[in-house]
Formats: sequence, structure tokens, C-alpha cells
Amino acid sequence: MMDRLPLELVTTVFECLEELNLATTPYSEFTEEPADQLVYGANDAHERAGHNSCWLNLTRASCVNILNARLAFSALYDASHKTFARLLGNRTFRLTNVGFQDLILISRKKDLLPYLRTLTLGCANFRQNLGINESGFVWPCAFLSGLNIEDRSRLAATYMQCRDWQHDNMKSHTQTLASILRSLPNLDTIRMVISDRVLHLGGWLKPGDEDLFHKDHVLYHDRSAEALRQPRTGSPPRLYNNESSVIRDCIMEAIKSSNLTIRDFRASSRPPCLNISQVHLFSPALHTLRVSLSEHHLVRLDEWQWSELFSQAPGLRDLSLQIDKRRATSRSGNISPFSRHCIAKRQLISDRLFQSLQGHTQLRRVELADGWVFSEKALSNFVTHHSSSLRCLLLSEPLLFGTWQDALRAIALATYGKAEFVKVRLPAESDPPVFQRVYKPELDLDSLDFSCPFVWITRQ
Repeated sequence: MMDRLPLELVTTVFECLEELNLATTPYSEFTEEPADQLVYGANDAHERAGHNSCWLNLTRASCVNILNARLAFSALYDASHKTFARLLGNRTFRLTNVGFQDLILISRKKDLLPYLRTLTLGCANFRQNLGINESGFVWPCAFLSGLNIEDRSRLAATYMQCRDWQHDNMKSHTQTLASILRSLPNLDTIRMVISDRVLHLGGWLKPGDEDLFHKDHVLYHDRSAEALRQPRTGSPPRLYNNESSVIRDCIMEAIKSSNLTIRDFRASSRPPCLNISQVHLFSPALHTLRVSLSEHHLVRLDEWQWSELFSQAPGLRDLSLQIDKRRATSRSGNISPFSRHCIAKRQLISDRLFQSLQGHTQLRRVELADGWVFSEKALSNFVTHHSSSLRCLLLSEPLLFGTWQDALRAIALATYGKAEFVKVRLPAESDPPVFQRVYKPELDLDSLDFSCPFVWITRQ
């Protein structure tokens, strides 16, 4: 039956299998909160994936359905390229031997190339502090210590082979990746996992070794009473560098060298941050930018540099900026002299950001997260200036000089009948002469005349 259906109809059937991992909570279409998340034990923070609000992926069930349907009939396989390309956009490719081999093979699939528009790249790499001495002793001693010495030595040797390949070829990674990117003619969306909490980098586990690896992982992370009574040789070492600035910079340079027309660029909102100079590689076609930036670099920009920062992307519609948290975000009420200095720098950053966006008339979604500092007047004026286009405003952990009551009243008035969603999470306010930070500021919600859903969260 399916073999006799028109190709266009079968393609539509495949598109119906695509289901985004979006929570059913209110307004999740604006906050992009996922419903399907991995859950790890409380003591496994180093392995916890964490929520990445920069983008949404397909659900696991959707991925399984797409893959199964793709293999059911030849007609389904031929009609699945568009949907399968979107599924590949969910996968995180890393700069390892296996990762490059996969990307090269994909770039040679002519049936897929027209539909490959999104690519996700991860920054994890192999650690250097792992080895085997002349006596065959594996160090650190906690490496896969739940296994016998033969399996430990064999896996350590294959691990080091993959590590050495990645390290020895580091200088050529940029050129190789740029060449791959240039071979994908319709690629216009890049997503980068900077804080790449990977559970496994491919290549060093052979068929059957996954069970050994899982066995060792379970031994260390078993929290049952019986397991806790058993002696251990030490804490399990992290197998990978999850936050490699070297890999990050390599990826950014490859994107720049490829001369791609990027329309959508997102980097996971966790440090290490992008250097502000790396943002300059974007094209006038860019409409979505979601990144985490370094305060250290931002504060060094003068007014002219700020004006140039976004001038290359006049059509920005979706802007999400997170700055790295520092001592300025301390939860104490009194603001120390050192914190005052940090806060003053952040307010200057905010003022210059708002000024640099004056000419961007298409902003629809603006998210400013983790430690931004505004004056009441500057924030109100920014929203008022962009009120004709702005539909969604998200502020996370902001500090306001002034009162939120007055600022939000002005925002509600300016966006009345136009905004679709406004959310303020964990706000604080302060009177500059007093420098006393007030958390959980009082708000008379009844006096705020928002025409759209408004969410005010003062507790974690």
C-alpha cells in the first residue's frame, strides 16, 4: 500500500512523525522548556546533562519512529530524507576520528544534502591525564577500577589511541571541519554545545565494551545500602574534558573559514563563554542569535565597537544573551564595594547593548539571563522603543536600579495589545545611593495592566 502512494504524500506522513520535545506546561512555547530529560543521581553532577534552553530537539519516541519507518519499505526510505536530515540535526557531532568520519560520510549522501540545514557540534574532548606505565599499571587508579586488570588495560589503550589522534591532529581540525561545512550547500543553522556533558565519546569502546563500561559506571553510581558498604578505590575520574575552549575556538574558526550564510546560531548557555570577537563572523542574514558571552570581553568594548557588534545582523529577530556569573550576583543584601564596581560595569554593558540595538526594528524575542543590571529608565525605554515588534521578553536574575513596579507598569503600557509573553525570574532591585539589594521585591500585580500572559517568579 505504502509503495503505491505518491512520494509527496509519504513525505508528509514522515513530517507528521516529527515531534518536538516541548513541555506541556503553560507558555513553554516561549520558554522552550523540554519535557523529556535525562535524570541522574544527585551525586552525579558531573554527568548531568542539564537543560539547554537554546534549542529544542525531537523527542526520543519521535526519533525511534522515524528510524523504524525509514527502514520499513524502500518507498518510505526514499521519502524520509527531509525528516531524517532534521533528525541528524539533533545529533551532536564532535571533533573526534569517529565524528569526522560520520560527517564526511553524511556530506557524500547526495539525497540528503538538499535537506541538511542544521548541524550541532560539541566541544568535548579526550583527557590527557590517562596512561599506562611500563609495568602495565593504569593511572589514575580509579579509571574503570570496577573491572579486572585485563579489561582495564585494554580499554585504557584504546582510549589513548583516540585521545592521541584527536590531540595530534588538532591543527588540521579547523580546515577539515570547514571543508565539511562548505560541502553542505543549504546549511544555515549551527548549534554548538560548549559545556558538552557527554557520557561517551565514540571510538574507543568496541562491540561488547559498552556493557563493561556500563558495569563500571553502575558500580560507582549505585547508591543502594549494600553498595555503599563496599570499599572503593576512589572517586571515578571524569573521562572527558567537557568544556574545551580549544575545541570551541576551532569550531568558530571553521565556521568563519567556511563562508557559510548563517541564519541561526546558538551556543549552549553555559560557560566557557564565547569571546566577543567571535560574534563578528555572522552575516546580514542572521535572524537568531543565542549565546553566552564573557563580561571580561564585553566591558572592554567602547561605544563604537558596541555599535559594530550587531551591525552585521540588521535583521535580528531572536536575541538571547547570557553573561557569565561573577561575584556581582551574590545573594547577600548589602552590596560590597567590590560588587558595586562589578555591578557598575554590568550596567554600562546593558546601556551599551540597548544603544547598539536601536536600529534593529525586527526584534521579536529578547532574552537576557544571569546577572544583567539595568536602570529602570534604560529598561523601560528599550522595551518602549522596540514595542512595535517585540512579542516576547524574558529576564532571568536581573538587578534593577529603581523599582520593578514602575518599570513593569511602563512595559505593560508600551506593549499593550502587541506582546505575547513577558517573564521575569528571580528579580532584585536596588536604590543606587543606598546600595541595598532587595530580593523578592513586592509587586502589586493587580495594578499592572498586561494584555498578555505575565509570569513573575521570586523563588527558585
